Amino acid sequence: MIRLTFLGQFFNAVVPGTVGGDLVKAYYASKHTTNKGAAIITVFVDRLIGLTELSLLAATMIFVVWTTGLTEASELHNPTIAVCIALSGVGGIVVFLFSRRVRRLLHLEQLYRRLSIGRHIDAAATAVHRFREHFWILILAFLTTLVSHAIWIGSIATIGKSLSIEIPWYSYFAYIPLIYIIGAIPVTPGGLGLVETLYPLFFASALVTQTELVGLMFLVRSFDILRGLPGIVVVITGTKLPKTKTMEAELGMETSPALQDPSNLQDQKETEASS
Repeated sequence: MIRLTFLGQFFNAVVPGTVGGDLVKAYYASKHTTNKGAAIITVFVDRLIGLTELSLLAATMIFVVWTTGLTEASELHNPTIAVCIALSGVGGIVVFLFSRRVRRLLHLEQLYRRLSIGRHIDAAATAVHRFREHFWILILAFLTTLVSHAIWIGSIATIGKSLSIEIPWYSYFAYIPLIYIIGAIPVTPGGLGLVETLYPLFFASALVTQTELVGLMFLVRSFDILRGLPGIVVVITGTKLPKTKTMEAELGMETSPALQDPSNLQDQKETEASS
């Protein structure tokens, strides 16, 4: 898992979006287990937990700032819109995967099964239902992710403090999650340019100069690259990495049969109940 973590960090800096390394992690994980589908879905659920936690962290901090009057309400306009969109998107995905009843009620299953990725959605939904049987694992993963993200955002705040940038500590915890959620959109390698555009949008104020923000962004980007460098060792010593299209094709073909049909799990439960 440590090797996969560093591998993902390395490719996050070179693959479009800030979470592009997940595709690479899924590919490597599928090469070291007979249950290909479970490995792929585990990486997906890990990313979903991360996005959920970041969205809730930003929403909570914005709510605290608004209720305590730490800043002007007008300054929270754009962040509030962004966090509402993020929560709606993540919440929609969570409900879509966790609730088979909702999917059937809205006739979504008939719709997505006509798509080429329909069986992958079925696999994800089935895996999520299996995770529900061990809900405490998801809670533990959520709390672990919360701690790691708090340390990560705290480190960015420390960089800003070392540069004597007049940004309140709570602004980092409210805005950094939103910046990197939006930066996950696969536009440029590692979100380069997109993330740097978002920093001034959220942090610009009369007390913060453009030069200070450039310095902060440069150091944060440098540390992101440095922490991913150990992943080069995994690239060199691990399975040879093919092109992106090849990876997508292999991952698509190697989905575990047990995960292809979400009705399998339900049928199994009904059989056990009847017996």
